[in-house]
Amino acid sequence: MVSLKIKKEVETYNDMLVLPLVDFYRNLPRKVVGFYSWTVRNISSYKKVLKTDVDVFLDIPRLWKETLKLEFLERDDIWWGSFFMRLEVESGGKNAELNYPHGYWPKFARGHGNMLDRAVAIYIHENKDNFTYYNNEDTMIGVWLSKYKLTIYDDPDRFSQDNHCPGKQIMKTHPVISIHDGLTSEKMLVLYNQWKANNNSCFLEKNILSRLISTLGTILYNVFHHLWDK
Repeated sequence: MVSLKIKKEVETYNDMLVLPLVDFYRNLPRKVVGFYSWTVRNISSYKKVLKTDVDVFLDIPRLWKETLKLEFLERDDIWWGSFFMRLEVESGGKNAELNYPHGYWPKFARGHGNMLDRAVAIYIHENKDNFTYYNNEDTMIGVWLSKYKLTIYDDPDRFSQDNHCPGKQIMKTHPVISIHDGLTSEKMLVLYNQWKANNNSCFLEKNILSRLISTLGTILYNVFHHLWDK
């Protein structure tokens, strides 16, 4: 059942796709696949499709500018985003996966923003009834595309979840622990107004402590994986 607020949003702005699914966490994989399928069935002229999350502020003009700058528009083999390169399959928690037969997931893009070519969206659409569905949409898409010949462009500076602000960053999310800790609609509106005033998406509050914690976490993560790879 679609809520009255969502119905009003769709009727007023016609900017929301409502899929025939119950909207809860375990349905996110089918929701994402439904999104890719809808683009294939209903839009014939696009070249790229970008998947993002509801709690992400996305700087569209800068996204377009960087896409042209990196010359990705004419390449159909690029998967652009911020990636997990070696993530252990969880056996507990909301992302627990007991049906995947390996200990680590193949490389996959973080859900807050990644771009694929239309040819890849067609591949997902045409094979959606043949592939295995897993509990997390991002890891599932990674599995589905692991046999597809793609060039991964890992770009954590542009597609960042941290609260530091490199000049070439495309999007900005509030530092999150879980999906529910992301940007609220109220914070999103504040960011949008700041973006209009400053023409810059790097304007979250600069909390020194949170920056130190974020930097330390990144260092420990990199050290662990360096030692693990040895």
